[in-house]
Amino acid sequence: MQNCESRKSQIDNFRENIVENYRQIWANMIADWSSDDPRSLGWLMYSANYLFRTNKIYWAVDPFLLSTRIAAPFWEQQISDLSKLDFVLLTHRHNDHFDRGLIHALRDFPIQWVVPQEMRSDVLELINDPKKIVVATHGKLLTCSGMNIMPFNSLHFDDSRETKIHGVPETGYLVQFQEKKWLFPGDIRNYRAELLPEFGPVDLLFAHLWLGRKSGQADPPPLLEQFCEFCLALQPAQIVISHLYEAGRKPDSLWDLSHFEKVKRSLEKLSPNLPISAALIGQKIQI
Repeated sequence: MQNCESRKSQIDNFRENIVENYRQIWANMIADWSSDDPRSLGWLMYSANYLFRTNKIYWAVDPFLLSTRIAAPFWEQQISDLSKLDFVLLTHRHNDHFDRGLIHALRDFPIQWVVPQEMRSDVLELINDPKKIVVATHGKLLTCSGMNIMPFNSLHFDDSRETKIHGVPETGYLVQFQEKKWLFPGDIRNYRAELLPEFGPVDLLFAHLWLGRKSGQADPPPLLEQFCEFCLALQPAQIVISHLYEAGRKPDSLWDLSHFEKVKRSLEKLSPNLPISAALIGQKIQI
């Protein structure tokens, strides 16, 4: 693994490249999202923030603008670009997922906001319309624009340190449309899959990479094996791995493509025929 200075340089270069090309990345993403392509597709808006189109249903999970996290361009057209959203799923209030400014800017559009109970007051303050808010009750099935949404308690608390448990409450989602099942466990910090509900086989798992607290420069990362076993326990037909290059993090807490390659090699040993891919900002995801 690279030393701290080398990784810092890599992170800085990635950040500069994304900032420089962000307007074009955004324009390409929105053009694809708004097209008449009948396929179900997704796009990565930031590190682990998603934009989807499913049978002309427009939805998102933790929508996010780059300018919220780092010094990057913002332009008003970005807000109207997202006005087609039918519904949004919010997971938790960490500042790389909960874009308060964007939510407030979208307040006048007819968007349904599915939010965890602990975030309801925050979102209500931002959009000032309780009729647009649906509380995501764990284990209670919701229907949004004809899509079935099952919220569940995610495992975002890390108890690896003896003196303090890290994390905030988080809601994960199982999204079902026709015969397809897409699973969003969220920012998992406890890789005991048996603590999650029984989902059965899923078509696509969105796995957020985390291999141990402040372990971005460890070789091997301490939770590599646990992460892989957790992913396979959820019985996915395909895995998309995100939460790479979260540019607001320090080198010891940032995951990059070198970490993804370690995970991919480990998963391929355990399940050789399983499709595994990484998702980076602006990239299209086949769902």
